[in-house]
Amino acid sequence: KGDMSGRAANHYELFEKDFDLVKALHQNAHRLSIEWARLEPEEGMWDEDEIEHYRKVVKALKKRRIQIMLTLNHFTLPMWVAMKGGWTNKKNVIRFKRFVERVVHEYGNDVDFWITVNEPIVYITMSYLAGAWPPGKRNYFYALKCFLNLARAHRMAYRTLHKALGKNVKVGIANNVISLMTYGTDSWIDYFYIRIIDYLWNH
Repeated sequence: KGDMSGRAANHYELFEKDFDLVKALHQNAHRLSIEWARLEPEEGMWDEDEIEHYRKVVKALKKRRIQIMLTLNHFTLPMWVAMKGGWTNKKNVIRFKRFVERVVHEYGNDVDFWITVNEPIVYITMSYLAGAWPPGKRNYFYALKCFLNLARAHRMAYRTLHKALGKNVKVGIANNVISLMTYGTDSWIDYFYIRIIDYLWNH
């Protein structure tokens, strides 16, 4: 709470040089995320300069013949969406649909792979169970609502992408998979517990 992000590696301005490095390292694909808050900083208001910025990013990758894996939601939300309850509010799924449709309209023909939601279980855990990420809550009911709405958002984005780009479009989530094992081999309780956690987290 209260933390501010800085310039970091300044990829926003240095993306051309960064992609030259990607190409020099013989990578043939690049995963990037598109920031909803940049494109739609206020509800229903689109920032054409930011839309053009991402167009330059996409074209820079295509010029270098690097395949694009585009992530639509990577943990963050516009402030106005967060103030309306974030992913605990079912109505924000409809607002996300409008964003997805705009992204598809602007960049759809240049994207090779689509990630609808980045690591949803990590987001739910850190934001609504551990309370370590915004909005910093520890509430099982909110966690469940967030889970259901992220599932709805993925399903909606999946259908939107297929409708707009055809049945062969490649769409999925980014899943944070963890490997689990019992400390010993003689406890059925431990084995059962591990199987439950594996199912809930990974599957």
